[in-house]
Amino acid sequence: MNDLIFILGRRSGTSSLAKELFDLKLPVVEPLDKREYPSNLDGHYENLEVRHINNKLWRHFRSNPNSPILFPFLWYRQAHEWLAKHPGLTIVKEPNLCLTWPIWLASIEKEQGGAPTGRKIRAVWSYRSETDVAASHEKWYGDMEDCRVVDWLRVAKFYAHSISFAMEFIDTRVIDLDDPDRISKATEFIMQGE
Repeated sequence: MNDLIFILGRRSGTSSLAKELFDLKLPVVEPLDKREYPSNLDGHYENLEVRHINNKLWRHFRSNPNSPILFPFLWYRQAHEWLAKHPGLTIVKEPNLCLTWPIWLASIEKEQGGAPTGRKIRAVWSYRSETDVAASHEKWYGDMEDCRVVDWLRVAKFYAHSISFAMEFIDTRVIDLDDPDRISKATEFIMQGE
């Protein structure tokens, strides 16, 4: 299997999910941000290279995670090159994939000349209610200078709608943050077809 697995969600247990999958020796691709943060003592387990690519996309489209946009379905060379370096089953967590997924989808499906790659994206959505996501954002980021006027509930709703839209194109397993079997359900979904 050569699927790319996204762990989707924001402030919804994606870091603990990624850490658990990593600890189970599943192919959560490094380098990972494992630094301790006040908002996440075990680290975020975000792929640093994918974060770098997504940050370039934010700058290119003159936006940021607190003022989100839905990205277009465009093939992007740097995403395609990253994907080429990671053949086979690949698991990646980076919160901005909730919005940049159309570019990653276009970049995994075709070579630059348009020939199909045979790879696909699947996703695990670590679900948490929009009001809980907004409250978590407010708790951890509300005092930051550039975040004081952010309508966190509106941002949380935008992310949720983007992921819901992604489900029309990407095989996605929704797993509630509070589900006691969420790790086994995520693992089963990830490994299907292996």
